[in-house]
Amino acid sequence: MLAALCQVISTNAADATLSNAPPSRLERLYLQHAAPLSGKYTAKNIAVVMLFARHAQEKSLPALRAQLAHDLLPIFSQEPDLFVDQLKQLPSLTQPVCELLGAFAQTQQDPAHHRQLPPALTAKLHDVLPEQQARACLAEITKASAQS
Repeated sequence: MLAALCQVISTNAADATLSNAPPSRLERLYLQHAAPLSGKYTAKNIAVVMLFARHAQEKSLPALRAQLAHDLLPIFSQEPDLFVDQLKQLPSLTQPVCELLGAFAQTQQDPAHHRQLPPALTAKLHDVLPEQQARACLAEITKASAQS
């Protein structure tokens, strides 16, 4: 799957979509393969989702960004240890991943109710990530959630 992702990314770098456009090949790949078949996320699934977050940000793919904003916080809630461990191992993905964690509120019926990251998840970021990475992540979450 990772090879297919790399091929789609390299061959469709200009494949930006609008929110009302049909899904791009990359978006379809995400929707088909990001969720684990077993229902339980592995470190590999989470790393792939995080890579999609960066790609969606770099290529300005609003439909994919919206899908990721909707998906990332539930994944973090379901597998907090694996999620934070992957983020720690992939520090270059901190900004796009944390921005989309904060954007979760924008995907909900009552955005004001979802602006704060649950305290247990905030504590997990503080406990596991290096101090500078945790501060940067929480700043991105705050900034993105305030926009909703």
